Amino acid sequence: MIGMQNERQRNQEHSEERKAVNSRMGINIKRTLKNVIAFVAIANIIAMMVFQYGLPSNAAVGNGSNSKEHSSEESGMGTIESVEKETAAKEEEEAQTLLAREEESPEPEEPEEERDPEAPILELTDDHIFLKVGDHFNYMSYIKTMEDVDGSDLSHYIYLDKDVDTSEPGEIELTYRITSVITGKSDSKVLLITIRE
Repeated sequence: MIGMQNERQRNQEHSEERKAVNSRMGINIKRTLKNVIAFVAIANIIAMMVFQYGLPSNAAVGNGSNSKEHSSEESGMGTIESVEKETAAKEEEEAQTLLAREEESPEPEEPEEERDPEAPILELTDDHIFLKVGDHFNYMSYIKTMEDVDGSDLSHYIYLDKDVDTSEPGEIELTYRITSVITGKSDSKVLLITIRE
């Protein structure tokens, strides 16, 4: 009986040793796998950069040269550095392009206010226009919609708060206002006019 207990104890110890070894092997395998994944990721990045930007013209890959007196750049050792420089320059250019587009893009439109169903509808084609000194200004050409609550045209009932003089450079805020013939309610819009030389 003592022999069986000793054998069980040895089997249990052996089993625990195998578990410990397997655990250590599992940790080592996980570390190795992480290293392999990192290496493959770096290799893919380098391959993408070479594919996208090509090898520098001074890279000796496949040039058939047998001379052993190449500098590190001639032997292709500077390839990664030159690709990194090209990538940085390209990223800077893309960043500048994005900044320029953001400056040119219009600001997001504010949500429209809830429209009074008894007020007429007045919509302009633009809220800011640019004219040259001496240009003719036709206020009607900047009106998109002007209708009463029943859909009738209100072009004979439009009011402008000032005359537009294009003889000198400057900015003019012109207010358009229409009043409903049916309800007496009004709607108005402002057109900013910039006059340049």
